[in-house]
Amino acid sequence: MIGPTAMPDPECDHSEIAVEIDAKPDLLGILRDTIEFWSRRRSLTDDRAHELAMAVDEAASNIVRHAYQEKPGGRIRMRCRAARAGEGIDLTIVLEDDGTQVPLDLIKSRNLDDVRPGGLGVHLIQQATDEVTWQHRPEGGTLLTMRVHIPARTLTLENAADGH
Repeated sequence: MIGPTAMPDPECDHSEIAVEIDAKPDLLGILRDTIEFWSRRRSLTDDRAHELAMAVDEAASNIVRHAYQEKPGGRIRMRCRAARAGEGIDLTIVLEDDGTQVPLDLIKSRNLDDVRPGGLGVHLIQQATDEVTWQHRPEGGTLLTMRVHIPARTLTLENAADGH
């Protein structure tokens, strides 16, 4: 397992991080805790940071379940980047796997009127983010990109001063 590593950025410390883990359910907390801490540091509110962490956890769980069919040997890579977007900040979270590609047209939320356990992961991911896309990687696997915008009015003084 490779732990969180900060990528140098001359304008902001920890503007980008990368984490790679084995695709095992008991390791998903590493991704969840990393994104929650990092997004709070980027001025996301506690509630939004928690929602984003749950979305990352759900997406990573789906990778374990669907891309790797819960078989050992798979890896999940997560990259997180903060970048200025107008007066605010965009947080971009990318999850990448090398597993079986699920047809993209099957990745959708079920009807919320269909009350039953399970099947709401895509809905949770969509609700926690401002934008989400799934893409097949040409070399195999899937790339999930989630974006959250933090308006300038919600930035802390510390993060507004350094632009992140």
